[in-house]
Formats: sequence, structure tokens, C-alpha cells
Amino acid sequence: MADRVGQQIGNYRLVKLLGKGGFAEVYLGQHVRLASKQAAIKILHLFDVDARKFQEEAETTEQLVHPHIVRLLDFDIEQGTPFLVLDFAPGGSLRTRHPKGSVVPLATVGEYLKELAPALQYAHDKHILHRDMKPDNMLIGRQGELLLADFGIAVLTQTGRTSFSSAFGIGGTPFYMAPETYRGRPEKASDQYALAVVVYEWLCGSVPFSEGDFIQLGYQHAHEPVPPLREKNPAIPPDVEQVVTTALAKDPKQRFGSVLAFATALEQASQVKRPEPEPEPVVPVSETTDINQSQQPTEMATPVPVIPFSQQAVSEVPADTSAQPQTILPLSGKERLPKAEEERHQAEEERARQEKEQADKLEEERVRKARETVLVATELATSAHQTPLPTEVARSSKPPALRPDAMVAVKPAKPGASRRFVLLGLAGLVIVALASGIAWFTAHPASLTGGIPISTAQSRPLGITAGPDGNLWFTENTGNKIGRISPSGTLTEFPVPTADSGLQGITVGPGGNLWFTEQKSNQIGRISPSGTITEYPIPTASGAPFGIAAGPDGNLWFTEGSGNQIGRISPSGTITEYPIPTADSGPNGITAGPGGNLWFTEFASFGNQIGRISPSGTITEFPVPTA
Repeated sequence: MADRVGQQIGNYRLVKLLGKGGFAEVYLGQHVRLASKQAAIKILHLFDVDARKFQEEAETTEQLVHPHIVRLLDFDIEQGTPFLVLDFAPGGSLRTRHPKGSVVPLATVGEYLKELAPALQYAHDKHILHRDMKPDNMLIGRQGELLLADFGIAVLTQTGRTSFSSAFGIGGTPFYMAPETYRGRPEKASDQYALAVVVYEWLCGSVPFSEGDFIQLGYQHAHEPVPPLREKNPAIPPDVEQVVTTALAKDPKQRFGSVLAFATALEQASQVKRPEPEPEPVVPVSETTDINQSQQPTEMATPVPVIPFSQQAVSEVPADTSAQPQTILPLSGKERLPKAEEERHQAEEERARQEKEQADKLEEERVRKARETVLVATELATSAHQTPLPTEVARSSKPPALRPDAMVAVKPAKPGASRRFVLLGLAGLVIVALASGIAWFTAHPASLTGGIPISTAQSRPLGITAGPDGNLWFTENTGNKIGRISPSGTLTEFPVPTADSGLQGITVGPGGNLWFTEQKSNQIGRISPSGTITEYPIPTASGAPFGIAAGPDGNLWFTEGSGNQIGRISPSGTITEYPIPTADSGPNGITAGPGGNLWFTEFASFGNQIGRISPSGTITEFPVPTA
């Protein structure tokens, strides 16, 4: 986008670029007639805007009048360009105050929530969701007050089309999105989840899940346990960790009843004081004094128990019991030391028992997952070839079904740490893997038990296919290489010329070459059996190619997740694109089907369909019954 400084939009002249992103540019605007009036002008990167829907959504946002919400002053569409006029917050954002990796004191986090939570609750009471809670949208006003910004931006961007990725049309920032937001069904509890991710990040310096693409992050938020907060920052009180973990529950119903209840619980958990051990008194001993008699209490009071937050009901806000008096029954000097030693010994035994129990559970889960993966791979490959292959792994009669987000590799978990799995992520890649890679692994039982390490560390292999040369070829998503592995396990890697290209799918094409998608660099790549790589840019900017398959017409066909198109590339590199009728459908996997047609999946909530494209480019969509 060109710099608009000096231009006039509405009643404001743009004097300074404040920031820009995938959806918008924000300028400092000076009113053309009122010299003292400044505002933030947000110009949205949208075209073909539905003016009626845009006005409806903007009017809804304009209803929000709260001391801790950025006020929408005006809006309009000028020469096809929609823009918003907002209160100017000169203090920047909490992201600039606390850059990524910063650890914020618990007391400061509590102060922030005292301003942010009531503002968010106010919007929820008006049935308005934020949909994109993150530190970047928490601004600092003229008096140092915190202001929530960008209410409804996720919805406003859906009133038109954009060439930029919009999380498959769902709206939000993947690091902070709740599981139900990934499914396209955000609710009030989704904003609570996102706020809890922000709190988690502030308290330990990192978000719970940060590795992988959109689909991989969605799987982690929906299925993987949140890494324990106290493992990253042991100084965090256990009660505070429990509050944050509750707000990050996978099921919205298991979170707090409201965002204000979450903030209140966090504040009270922060104030709970753990009883400190009593110092050992120096007891004078007389040769003629009976210690037991001289120190017997004359009156015994009933001790008041302190109930930790972790034992209270989620729906209730725990009271601060730290100020309640506790009466400790005095013991004699002879009794005190043995009793303290006994309590310490009992505590150590209990801690050891709990650690062992947790480790056993993790190991059982790891073994179960490993068995499921092996059984599924064996069963599918065997049924595909119709010829039983020898294997050392026993199979059950009913192996579990392989989901599109199934795992193809399992690495051992460490007690207390989150287990990470390598995800296929793309439905089309699953189809390719089942037809080739899994069958190869089934025929080589040693690979199931030992695995063959890739020389490039943390390369994150993703797509895999069988090559016409008898080898297996795969993409390394973060390693930025194409890998080749022989049946005996010899690995060779070929670097992709474009750095950080975001390799995804791979398939066999004409002439013995293999073709692959580069999501980040927006290209289609071709690699020869000898390892020569050629790249072809996609005409549509930010198309974000995902799945790829060889068509019966001799061309390669691929999906553009953000471009919302199906692409076709000839063996010589000529690319043709076909728009999908449903906007923001999020096309994902693709495969060849009967009659010379190609079939593909539409992942996003606005899609939820199976698409078919003919060799001539005619697209037909079939809705999936389950919403």
C-alpha cells in the first residue's frame, strides 16, 4: 500500500503513519478546520465492500462508550475505501511497553486487568465481542489510562474482500484464539480465553503455543494441554496458575462465568498469602522445671483452615482468607522438632507420590498414542495394498480412524511438559501420506521403532509423497529444504532458494519431477530427481498455496488458502487461477477424482464445503451437513 501522508480523507489530513498491518493502515489525522482536533484514521484494506453491512457493523461498534474503550468517532467509505475515525491514544500500546519476551510483575498485571476487564465486560453486556484481544490492541491514553481498541474489526473486515490472510476468514490472531474461534464460533468466553493468553504471556514471557502454522496452532489450542505456567516462572503462586488455567479451558463452559469473574478471581488469588513456617523458639530449660508441664497451653483455640483456590468451585469467586487469624497450638520444645521432621517427611513422600503418578499417566498416554499411530498406519496401508505386510506390531480388530489432523510421529513426553506432535495439518497431505509414506513405513517395521533422524535440527517435516525414482520425498517446513529418503533410510536434503518459504504440500508430477507449495513466499516449486529446484511465483499476492495434486490433464493443481482460489500450473510453469464462488472459504486439501475432476476441501467457517473443479475450471460446491 502506498504511503498516504499528506492526503485528505473525510475531514482529516493524514500527517503521520502510526502503524500498518495485514488489514489496515493507521494514520494520525489533523482536522482540516479544527486545528486542535486530532484523531487516529484507520484505513481498511478492503475492496468490493458491502456498504450496508459495513454501516451496520460500524454503528454497532459506535455504541461502545466507556472510559477504557477507544471511541469510534466517525466512519465512511470514500472512493471505495472504507475508513474509521477513532480517538487518538498517544501512549502507544502495551505491546510496545512490554515487548515480546518480557515478564510483567503479577501486581502490574492485576492493575491492568482492573481497567481492561470492566471494559470488556461492558461490551459483553451489550452482546458485542472483541474477537481479537492481544497486547497490540491495548492502548495507552493521554492520562496513562488503558484503552481497548479494535472492537469489531474482525467483523468489519468481513464486509468486503481482502488480498491478505484473515485467518481463513475467521478473524483474530492465531496465538490468542480460543478453540471455538478456530471453528468459526466465537462467543463471550472466547474473549476471556484470549485475555487469559495475554495474562499467561505477561507472567512468563511467552504464549502457551507459538510454533506452527494456522492449522497446527488451532490443533494445539484445541487438543494439547497448556504448558504449566509455574514451569516457566516458578515465582507464580499456585492459586494464580490455577485461575489462569481455568480461563484457558478447552471447553468454554469450563471457564469462568464472565470475564469480570476471571479478573476478580485472579486478583484474589494474587492476594492469598501462604502461611510461613514458625521460627524455632529458644526454650530455656531449668534443671528443676518439667518442660511438658511448664508449656502446656491453658486454652486451646480452634484453628481456621485456609482453603486454596484450586479446591474451590470455578463458578464461585474465592474469598481472601489470608487475613483470617490462625491459631497454632504450642508444643513443647521436645515435641516441636520431631513433629516438624515428621511433617516434612510426610510432605516429601506425598510430593514424590504425586510426581510418580503424573509421570505414569504421561507415559501411559504416550504409549497409547504411539500404539494408535502404528495401528492406524498399518491398517490403512494394508487395506490400500490388499496384501498383508509382515509387521512386528500386533493390530486390534478395530483400529481407530485417522482424522485429518492426525499425527504421523510421536516423540516421548517428559513429565510435566507438553507433548508435541508433528501434524500433517492439511487434509490433502493426509491423502498423499496414506497412499505413499505410511505404506513405506509399514513395510519397514524398524522405522516405526527407531525412526530416522533428519540432519537439519527442528526442520519440521510436513508433506510426503513417493517419488517415481523409488525414494520418498518430503517438505521441511522450517528447515526450508526438500528431503529425499531412500528405502534403506539414506537421507539427502536440497535447500530451497527462497528463504523461509513455508513449505507445505508435495506431489509427483510429469517427467519424474516433484512439485511443492511455498505458503509464505507464495510460490510453486519444482524439484528434479537430481535435486534441481525451480520456483514459479503465483500471480495473486498473498495467495498462500497449501495443498497440491497432479491432475489427470497433466497439470498440477493447488489450493490458495488466502487467495481463495484454485490454481493450475502446467509442467512449463504457466499458472492459471480460478476464484472460488464462496468468499473466504479457506481451500485446503486437494486430490484428483473420477471423471478428470479435482476435489478440494473448504476449511473456513464461511466454506464448510467440498468443492469440485473440472479441467476447464468450472467449480461446484457441496455443503457439509454438519455446521
